Amino acid sequence: MVLLGRVACAALVLAASTCLTAPAADARPSPHAVTPAMSARSSSADASVRSMAAAVRKPVVHSVGVGSNPIDIAIAQNLGKAFVVNDGSVSVISLRTHRELIEFGTGGFHGQNAIALVHSNRQGYIANLSKPSIAVFDTRTYRVVKQIPIGMGSTDVVKSNTPKGQRAYVSLLNNQILGISTSRGKVVQRITLPQQAQTLAARRSGKVIWAGGISSGRVYVVNTSTGRVIKTINVDASGPVSSIAFSPDEKTAWVAGLGGITVIKTATGRATKVIPIQNIFGGFPNMGDVALTGSGRYALVENSTFPDSPAAGTVALLDTRTAKVLWRVTTGIEPIVLAIDYVRATAYTPNYADDTASWFTVPR
Repeated sequence: MVLLGRVACAALVLAASTCLTAPAADARPSPHAVTPAMSARSSSADASVRSMAAAVRKPVVHSVGVGSNPIDIAIAQNLGKAFVVNDGSVSVISLRTHRELIEFGTGGFHGQNAIALVHSNRQGYIANLSKPSIAVFDTRTYRVVKQIPIGMGSTDVVKSNTPKGQRAYVSLLNNQILGISTSRGKVVQRITLPQQAQTLAARRSGKVIWAGGISSGRVYVVNTSTGRVIKTINVDASGPVSSIAFSPDEKTAWVAGLGGITVIKTATGRATKVIPIQNIFGGFPNMGDVALTGSGRYALVENSTFPDSPAAGTVALLDTRTAKVLWRVTTGIEPIVLAIDYVRATAYTPNYADDTASWFTVPR
């Protein structure tokens, strides 16, 4: 796609240069001659094509060392930092320099698996598969300030500004989702699903959260006020759900699973597009995360490789309108999730098996 963009750009430049011949002073302009207004439009088209070519240019992948077995990451734009969850610690990366600023302990050695930032990014909530509590840390002092009892087996955590106040929703292996009031630091809501949820995503309105099933292709839409499942969306083509990403206007949701991507209309819950994983990656890929760029024009899709045979992963950039792969880049070993710094147009992915985080520029 980059080459095609450059060729098209060159063709437009050539066409403009051969047409810009002014008529003689006493001659009547031909109806097909290029006028100044047309020239301006042509220049604008040139710029647009160049911009598109630059937007999809394959980036260089860089890496930064972090703690042991990094597994999740959260971006704090107002702090200029990214927080990476490791085994028993959190690494803090500068969004400006891409360097690790500090690594601090959390006391949750094995099992930390998800993070959500709350209270205008002043606190972080860390879920842990093997501990019966959520660890709460202060993002300014880098200290754990609280442990919130929730029970064993948490799989994900997400922040939601609900009509009843800000809550952190935590999914558990016992088919429950717990709503924690971030102002009180206590569980205030218990929700039961038909199956375990592997991933959670919150709508901006705070009225609903989406939960992706861990054992089948189902997405459950949960009303945060009542705690009830108000819609079940079938994504069997994708299979067990690993990630959910909403478009900037929230009119569509990209649902990733073992089989690929299903694009859903959020208003109706109907699938508008199915992208098999084999159309994105070759070989025997293992679907990881999906994330959309700030404009919604592009999607990042991740091949995490398999835990029993970890290898260098891949991130592909897709055009969200055509579902075409525009480029693929190689990351570190066994990348887990994706997070985008929308201000600097930079994507990050922690690499679980080599204790690094890859970062690279992405289109806006």
